Amino acid sequence: MPTERLRVAILWHFHQPIYKDLLTEEYVMPWVRLHALKDYYDMGAILASVDGATATFNFVGSLLSQLDDYASGRAKDLFLSLTAKPADALDRDEQRFLLTNFFYINRKIIDGYPRFSELLARRKAALSARSPSRIFNKGDFLDLQVLFNLGWCGNTLRRENEVVKALHAKGRGFTEDEKLALLDEQQAFISRVVPLYSRLASTGSIELTTTPFYHPILPVLANVQNARECEPGVALPANWVGAMEDAKRQAGDAAELFAARYGVPLRGMWPAEGSVSQDTCGIYTDLGIKWIATDEVVLSNSLSACGMQNLRENRSQLYAPYFVEANGKKLTVFFRDHAVSDAIGFVYAPWDVDDAVTDFIARLRGIRDMASRGNDAQIDRIPEIVSVILDGENAWQYYADNGEPFLRSLYTRLVKTDWVELVTFGDYVERFGAGRRLCRLAAGSWIRGDFGVWIGHSEDNQAWDYVATAREALVKNPPSDRQARELAWRSLFAAEGSDWNWWYGDDHVCDNIDQFDRLFRKHIANVFTLIGRDPPFDLSVPIKKASSALHVRQPKELLHPVIDGKDTMYFEWLGAGVFDQRSAGRGAMHQVSTLVKRLYFGFDLKNLFIRVDFAQDAAELLDSGTDRELFVQVSEPSQYRMKIVTNRSSRDTIPSIDVLSQKNGEWQPVASLDSVAVGRVLEMAVPFQMLGCKPHDKIRFVVKVTKNGDVIETIPEGSSIETIVPGPDFEQEEWCV
Repeated sequence: MPTERLRVAILWHFHQPIYKDLLTEEYVMPWVRLHALKDYYDMGAILASVDGATATFNFVGSLLSQLDDYASGRAKDLFLSLTAKPADALDRDEQRFLLTNFFYINRKIIDGYPRFSELLARRKAALSARSPSRIFNKGDFLDLQVLFNLGWCGNTLRRENEVVKALHAKGRGFTEDEKLALLDEQQAFISRVVPLYSRLASTGSIELTTTPFYHPILPVLANVQNARECEPGVALPANWVGAMEDAKRQAGDAAELFAARYGVPLRGMWPAEGSVSQDTCGIYTDLGIKWIATDEVVLSNSLSACGMQNLRENRSQLYAPYFVEANGKKLTVFFRDHAVSDAIGFVYAPWDVDDAVTDFIARLRGIRDMASRGNDAQIDRIPEIVSVILDGENAWQYYADNGEPFLRSLYTRLVKTDWVELVTFGDYVERFGAGRRLCRLAAGSWIRGDFGVWIGHSEDNQAWDYVATAREALVKNPPSDRQARELAWRSLFAAEGSDWNWWYGDDHVCDNIDQFDRLFRKHIANVFTLIGRDPPFDLSVPIKKASSALHVRQPKELLHPVIDGKDTMYFEWLGAGVFDQRSAGRGAMHQVSTLVKRLYFGFDLKNLFIRVDFAQDAAELLDSGTDRELFVQVSEPSQYRMKIVTNRSSRDTIPSIDVLSQKNGEWQPVASLDSVAVGRVLEMAVPFQMLGCKPHDKIRFVVKVTKNGDVIETIPEGSSIETIVPGPDFEQEEWCV
């Protein structure tokens, strides 16, 4: 049995793109301010409340600069100004803005305020009316202004601030003075965020790090050919070739701002999206950076490139850092365990807190045992470390009480577990050295080990070519005025950030894609404006194509599959509709490890057919011993739920489908069907007649995987599959040359 403690390093990544139009200085989206109220302060305060807990907190440069604006009161934020504006002075367009945008908050929060729920119930009618004021009166709009801002208050504000507590208790009927008092308290609270982390870092409780300033994909920014190292066939932009000078400036500007704000040594950086390459390592070492981090798939590819066993052959190698040499200096690289990290980001939210933390520690125990056995064979024995790295702001809305009970329990139990030692990455390097030598660092990111989210799709490549065109124009025609010249370069650097291409292509969906698209093009247009040229006309045309919001291929012909759970005949599902779960993200986060890979759906004239392909055998994943179950939930034309009953206690047990319909708010049994098979894949058939469907009806459904009754994956996340029940002439209608 291993006797040495397992080191565990947790990094929480705080990031927001630059939502400010740098030319007008107007903020077009409010997410920096709102996450500062709900998440940033609370994350540090929770850790500080647990003696012995430590972690690394990463603040992106663009986030720090925007926090400064809000803390000082300089931010010109449309959401903020329309909150402050008297409700009876709102014009019709402003009323519609509030109705459209002031419900952007987790539904659990809305349901916690009866008045907020009441306003939501009337929202659609107000938006449909010629004048919203026919449905919403002055008091309604005033309450909406307050409740939106009140709902975004985090736990610290709700517990400690007297104004927030009083408004929370009141719940409705707010006054203009109460609204302005709330805004004053919120600004004061935001001003406490950076000092809190400075204090924690100065006492050694945490490590602080940053990311190249505007969160660019540094390898692609520096040299576009890095994209082909990890994805040889990827389509490259026509004009963008790379700009190493910009990559160096992005990292250098971030380090400079970090020093000004925190006054503590900058030992490490988290590259945006874990994006790394050998040729960008020197950027970090030239700044005195000792360590960076990325994903385990990059390590596996690097080991293979160096002629060593990759992680598929020896996974224990993941639990030690490695170093590469760049510009004559060593740069330590830590590699995140993405299953353990994703468990916090995507799995544990619906779980009981004790169960989630127990599962997390059990995963660590398994790693400790396995890594210790693997390390015994290493001549250069290095203390094992598990790198847990994830988004620190977007997951908590899915957790109970914004994740505070989970985080407090996680820290407490890790501190009390005698074979675990919480460490920061910088401290590990100082205590144990740079790690094992790696001949070179493979190019890649923490998503699939490549850069495919940000380059290759026609929309992504168009964005890169706009950057290339703007940069060329700026280099050739730099403004003579120093301030205008600096602003033009900052506008270009803002456009080089990763967030715009996160939403381009088919990878991710959100309600604000049009705003992201518009702001990216505005950053590019500002470059031309500042050099005294008219922006190209093409910049007035959206890059984002509406058709790519949810990439679902519709059925093209009637199907006749054999329901046997086998992935055998290619032609069985050839004409089916398809949704690829792994090509779809969860809004601002991206789940690397999903249970479901792909969903096929289709029909003959009598039945709906569904096939679910999992990352492993469906029979193993849905075995009764795993406590996992699969449901298909139909929401249109009527409410039905289909539960797959596997109960595989015996090999002779035949799975079945329990069909239930919703009546009077309760699920009532309709039938039990045997038209399902669970083997390598899951296949099922359900008669349209049983679902109350007739030809040409729209049918809408989702697939849900649960564990112990809690939903752990939904396909598709945040949306649904829609298709039309076929009529006798379906195949004639679908036929084309």
